[in-house]
Amino acid sequence: MMWKISKDIYDKEDFADDGNRFLIGNGYMGVRGTLDEYKKDHLVAVNLAGIYDKVENLWREPLNAPNPFYSYVVIDKREYTCPEITPYKHHQELDFRCGTFKRNTKWKNDKGIIEVRSERFVSMDNVHIFGYEFSLKCDFDCDTFIYTGIDKDVWDINGPHYKDIECKVEDDIIYSTAYAKNSAVMVSRKDFFSGSYELCEVKNYVKKIKLSLKAKDEFIIRSIGTIFTTKDSDDLKESSFKLLSGFHKESYEIKKHKSKDRWQSLWDICEIEIKGDDIANKAMNYSIYHLNSIAPRHS
Repeated sequence: MMWKISKDIYDKEDFADDGNRFLIGNGYMGVRGTLDEYKKDHLVAVNLAGIYDKVENLWREPLNAPNPFYSYVVIDKREYTCPEITPYKHHQELDFRCGTFKRNTKWKNDKGIIEVRSERFVSMDNVHIFGYEFSLKCDFDCDTFIYTGIDKDVWDINGPHYKDIECKVEDDIIYSTAYAKNSAVMVSRKDFFSGSYELCEVKNYVKKIKLSLKAKDEFIIRSIGTIFTTKDSDDLKESSFKLLSGFHKESYEIKKHKSKDRWQSLWDICEIEIKGDDIANKAMNYSIYHLNSIAPRHS
């Protein structure tokens, strides 16, 4: 059975459906399958289970965390983002065997081809951990900027829920604490870079990175991060940094494989085989994937 769903065309009107279709989750957090450059207008959400807020007489709803899967590229003072520039080629997919979302987008300009690739997962092995990879490659020499970090502009339906969102940076860690009326959420991200770069500034939770990129070289950012809420800990920073202190350059692949192994142990007991109908077989297990993604087995 094929364990992937994918699309090979970019349609700017599909962002709501794609967010549902390419969802990843581990029962503690669920991340809609939106693109790296998208903001709340495109329904970006990192939804947290079991922690809620109510504003005035509106419906009570679970909190969304600030988005740590945020990146975009600027070349020659032009942002290469969707839907602002229609891609030359586009592919996105969900591997629901292991809960991994991938994206590959190519744009053309008068110098050549610009390619952005990304991957993300939320760990089924430790539900507080997420992994994020973002890369840039061009087939021409260029000076470029990558903006990457945590987007504080949180989407909610019945909000706004946060009265304040703070940001701090310590060495290679950027972390954001969002305060609701009776609770708080901390998102932390530790970055590792594949090559030389210049950090120009950190502003509004986002790092501005300057690169001198040679043709066909690939610059890769790998990030490992954590999310904790006041339902988990009385000291969010201590809990976050205790995990972050153990992360190193190889942690992204290590954590991804541990999460994949945990997913495999789940499939060992819940995979269903429907013989003679591949479409029904795939649809059934895709539905089971969603049930596993939202089951709060950690609580």
